[in-house]
Amino acid sequence: MKKTLLFVAVSIASLLTLFLAGCSKKDSGGSYSMKTVAGTYKLTASTVTSGGATVDYMPYIDDCQKDDLLQLKDDSTYIYTDAGTTCNPDGSSTGEWYISGSNLIQDGDTVNIKSFNGTALVLTYTGTSGGVSATSTTTLTKQ
Repeated sequence: MKKTLLFVAVSIASLLTLFLAGCSKKDSGGSYSMKTVAGTYKLTASTVTSGGATVDYMPYIDDCQKDDLLQLKDDSTYIYTDAGTTCNPDGSSTGEWYISGSNLIQDGDTVNIKSFNGTALVLTYTGTSGGVSATSTTTLTKQ
């Protein structure tokens, strides 16, 4: 049980870290374009699925992170703003991002774009730790 909870926490932390880090590559085309995905987003849902069970992960995310804004700009830069209730330390940052096919990449970390309908950007990341596989699904909603 402790290994599963640890893996869940690490998986979500890895996914959230993706939005706090930068990278240096540009759009290489594919299923989604940077111009289409570009916009300002807020985290609205987060789940982790492992062993056939899905857990709502939003209650485990600090309140000071739930009101943050991620601005993905079509020039491959982003601004992550620790908005509303500020975390300690402040989590604001800037960097670069790009899309390759159906993947969003920042700082060498890759997540799959599961879907994008112009408003909701749904990202997934699957990983394994200690022989346990889990998939994190995060929904960012355009503001």
